[in-house]
Amino acid sequence: MTVIFLLWYNNGGRPLLIFICFFQIKRGLPPPNYMPKQTEQELSQEIEFYGRKLAALLQHLKAPEKIKLAWAALLPKMTIKQISQLLDVLEARYLDEQTSHIDKALQQEIAQVVEKFAKQRKINNQKLISAIEKIKGADLF
Repeated sequence: MTVIFLLWYNNGGRPLLIFICFFQIKRGLPPPNYMPKQTEQELSQEIEFYGRKLAALLQHLKAPEKIKLAWAALLPKMTIKQISQLLDVLEARYLDEQTSHIDKALQQEIAQVVEKFAKQRKINNQKLISAIEKIKGADLF
């Protein structure tokens, strides 16, 4: 069974990335991560899902088109395990790029909170020292 031929188009109708991946599943030679109870249809759907995910991640990868096309050209020669590892790396890189601004904003917010607590602590320490001095100066007996 040969699965997946996916073209990714931008708004202008030109292909951004051509993703062609052929998976051959022959009787007696299942892919390395093939589950024995998995039907051909389930396997086909899983491969299609990974193909779409890979195409989307490659499309959003901040790299020259030549590199993206080189990865797409290597895919038919890769094992499913290698493709899965590539997917993990691309997904981690994509998420890192998408959340980098959040990290900076969170860092600034944490710095502001720490500064606020430091100021409040200084004020509370001054109040405590003042209260202790009043107690020392007061004649309690």
